[in-house]
Amino acid sequence: MDALQTPPDAVFAALCAPFPPEVVELKPGAISEEKKRALALAYVDARHYQARLDAVVGSDGWQVAYRPWGDRAVICALTVLGVTREDVGEAEKGDPNQATSAAMQAFKRACAAFGLGRYLYTDLPQLWVEAAPRGRSWVISNSEAAVQQMYSAAGIDLTRRRHYLQRIQILLQSLSEAELLVLGKQIAATAKKAA
Repeated sequence: MDALQTPPDAVFAALCAPFPPEVVELKPGAISEEKKRALALAYVDARHYQARLDAVVGSDGWQVAYRPWGDRAVICALTVLGVTREDVGEAEKGDPNQATSAAMQAFKRACAAFGLGRYLYTDLPQLWVEAAPRGRSWVISNSEAAVQQMYSAAGIDLTRRRHYLQRIQILLQSLSEAELLVLGKQIAATAKKAA
């Protein structure tokens, strides 16, 4: 087997690895009729996506560019090891932070095109959990327990995660720039197969 055949799979796996449960946040979706429970929607702050990209491909291994699309939307072009994926994010009407909200949504969606954070929407089960009103909105009462329950139900085992990511970092640091470019092309092919 070619030595460069393993790294794209390893990089893709590292990008796809679940975030630590302590960085996963929940926001309430639908509220139950009895007004005591909410559908828990999992998300992770964009800075954790950026940290993952830095850890897996290095701070010089990725770049991002934004361009406006309409009144409230932004297109994010994310390039990882020479491969670019784009997606769009849109802010809700009346959002006082429209540009930031749209940009971060577009960024996370572009990351999902590389597998990063995709599991939050495809693998985690939807759970109805206790929620309480706070001002004009709602909050999840025990987010940590709900995230643990979601991870458990999805079969996500985090016990070897840190060791695995450290091995991938060491492997990537040993590659030349030319090898990283080849790796980027192979990641694109792997991502297409997995999609």
